[in-house]
Amino acid sequence: MATHRFNPTLKSNNDTGFGSNTNTVGGRFINKDGTFNMRKEGLPFWESVSIYHTMLNMPRWKFATVIIVFFFAINLLYTSIYVLIGYNQFNGMIAVT
Repeated sequence: MATHRFNPTLKSNNDTGFGSNTNTVGGRFINKDGTFNMRKEGLPFWESVSIYHTMLNMPRWKFATVIIVFFFAINLLYTSIYVLIGYNQFNGMIAVT
């Protein structure tokens, strides 16, 4: 069993990356748990939603699940189009001598 050793002389880093004074009017930009303390306001709904940002912030298992479900959904879509058209329509040209 591995034991975790730590250095008791180290101090926690409370720096938000935006300065050392956290008692300003606006408060902290980054919470102590690492989440951002900012909101987008005044934007229309579709401009405030970012699929890229959502995918970056989701856990790995959710990200993998979204990718796998998307893959199967696309394959199901093309399979249903193939079945609706009918596989006998894909014969091609018949050679005549």
